[in-house]
Amino acid sequence: MDYLFRAQDGHKFFEQKRQELTNDVDTLSKEELENSDDAIKLILYANHTIKNIELGEPYRIDEGEVKIDITNDRRFAAWLLKDIYPSPKYTMGRRIAIHIPFSCDSILFNIHPSTYTTVFPRANVSSNELVFYYDFISSVDKPEEVNKKIEDEIGLIQRWAGYLNNDIDLFNRSINTIIDSELKARRERLDRDEQLLRQLVVPEKKTEVYVGFVRPVKKLALKIIHEDIRAEIEPSLEMETYSEIIKLVNDLGINLERSSKRLRELDEEPLRDTFLMALNSVYEGMVTGEAFNKEGKTDIIIKYKDRNLYIAECKIWNDDRRFLEGVDQLLGYLTWRDSKTSYIVLSKNVSVTGVIKRTKELLEQHLNFIKKDEEITESCIRYIYRQKADSTKNCYVTLHIFDLGSKT
Repeated sequence: MDYLFRAQDGHKFFEQKRQELTNDVDTLSKEELENSDDAIKLILYANHTIKNIELGEPYRIDEGEVKIDITNDRRFAAWLLKDIYPSPKYTMGRRIAIHIPFSCDSILFNIHPSTYTTVFPRANVSSNELVFYYDFISSVDKPEEVNKKIEDEIGLIQRWAGYLNNDIDLFNRSINTIIDSELKARRERLDRDEQLLRQLVVPEKKTEVYVGFVRPVKKLALKIIHEDIRAEIEPSLEMETYSEIIKLVNDLGINLERSSKRLRELDEEPLRDTFLMALNSVYEGMVTGEAFNKEGKTDIIIKYKDRNLYIAECKIWNDDRRFLEGVDQLLGYLTWRDSKTSYIVLSKNVSVTGVIKRTKELLEQHLNFIKKDEEITESCIRYIYRQKADSTKNCYVTLHIFDLGSKT
């Protein structure tokens, strides 16, 4: 097993992350900087936010019998005879593997936090689990002692994860300040370039600049059809607010389409977080991500009290099968009171016109499809679906398709 939280100096790690953020700002063009500051900040923040270490519930797997060296174990006579018979002495015992699921970048278990103790935890690190082993001999080990040692090791891992999470939180809180400072410096550099360009005799051709997502000065209130128990009316979003959300998602998606190549190459999760933070910046912090909802985790959810008002799934286009899995996931998240949803599809390195055509075909061939409600734009279409194939309860599914780099 390897030592955790020891291989890389934390200060250097976070300094590297700051430099990556600075480098991303330096890729922004003059045209991008003339778009909404809010959209730029959201995209950069989503790209450079470090996810905290989240540890799941541990579980054990019986690894079977193993030989255990008892040469230095004072509970056995071999310890008294080790000077006379120096060769190792073994007895049969049992090994269990303790698995701790985690949700974060596995590289974080290499980072040394600024707060620490002299005792490092040890475990093997896979893509989504920590695993450490414990050997016991049932003839001499008591269950309460085994439990305590396992709990102590789990507690040590949790404590070190907490130390590093404190450093991550501090870095994440600094991101917006870094972005503001670097955007200001970037604009000043480009302004100096512009001053020189104005003195050139060849005229510049002007192009239209799209403003896109703009964070409102005052946060918007959700317009809700309120609950009426006597009339059996559940709370739900007004269509006006649903349309407003669709427009916000579309505006931010267009900003993503116009962003620099590096920003367009974000993975699915930070791209999802960009939409999540955009909605959260508008709707009073009611938007959450990766929330458990009926049959799994949904990407984006807007809640009112304990009721879900809007659910969205975000996928990078891959093929028919994965696209339809996303549709089924979205419908699977719905309870009978959820009725307004979005399916955000991000097209990369393929023909976006082909993606638009194929996604429309697939949605209209789905068993739950009822009808197309409105074609808002060529790449944004609202459908009416049955929540389940045998259900009388309907829902809205709005398809959003954004081109993050077409292959021609």
